Amino acid sequence: VSAPRGPSLNSAMQNKHVLAAGALALGALGLAAARPWKRRSRVPRQLAVSGELTRELELAVELALAAGEKILEAIDGAKKITSKGVADLVTATDKANEDLIFKGLREAFPDHSFIGEESSAESGAVAALTDTPTWIVDPIDGTTNFVSGIPLTCVSIGLCVGGKPVLGVVYNPCSDELYVGLKGHGSYLNGVRLQVGDTDTLADAVVIQEYGYEREDGILALMSTSAALLGNKVRALRQFGSGALDICFVAAGRCDAVYAGVAHSGLCSAWWPWDYCAGIVIGEEAGCVFKNFAGEDFDLFYRKNFICAAPGIMEELRAVLNSAAS
Repeated sequence: VSAPRGPSLNSAMQNKHVLAAGALALGALGLAAARPWKRRSRVPRQLAVSGELTRELELAVELALAAGEKILEAIDGAKKITSKGVADLVTATDKANEDLIFKGLREAFPDHSFIGEESSAESGAVAALTDTPTWIVDPIDGTTNFVSGIPLTCVSIGLCVGGKPVLGVVYNPCSDELYVGLKGHGSYLNGVRLQVGDTDTLADAVVIQEYGYEREDGILALMSTSAALLGNKVRALRQFGSGALDICFVAAGRCDAVYAGVAHSGLCSAWWPWDYCAGIVIGEEAGCVFKNFAGEDFDLFYRKNFICAAPGIMEELRAVLNSAAS
């Protein structure tokens, strides 16, 4: 039996029942009508007193929690679904969440720039990243999980300053897990400091892979990397269906690496900026290493391939992936 790896996942249904029970209790007592209720800040105390981007961090957390509530309200119900491409879904909740988040951010920071998954899809282009403070948002990361009622889905809100990610908030409302990272000040899961695992060999590693939307020429490349990792006696391979949560799981020490972009010649490129932005801050502050397959430092807008890993297995993993993908 494997030993526990990092903080344990909460039960999705248990959390939803607790939230529902709490709402009913407040209604019965008439507290909501008696006086306005302000949610207690969930920004980790260590970050709240850092003096860095305090206002931005507070608002990002509040908006992530609000958008998470919308996910909880809709995850088990019927959904209006459209498609952006092969196996790439979008729901009314995706769009409503992006509107909610951007409205809140624009009101507070009218001089900032904004890049979102759904607005980028509608415009047909991703805005260039400049030195202007820029919010990069995925209103529901793991939309297929959300559509299927699988409780591995999240809100992801990242902020870049000077073209570099400096703040990240990822919230999975189904498990009530709030990941928060601030450049130079650490990253936290529900207030507990995160630290990447110390695994130093693939034989002891749990590696996340995402097959994504590849349905054409890149399928064999995806299969060959899986075979190569299994042939190198990796402890386990996993697919969770949410890039932002994948990175957070590595940051929390639950898993040891995640990679993407093996099939970059087909439909399945590496992920988009909104898949990485918040996670990069959370991961780096926990000690994760980010590289592309060539071993170069990862760039947010580089869409060919990437690896996020515990430092001790980065080079061994990179060698196996390069060999399999060549």
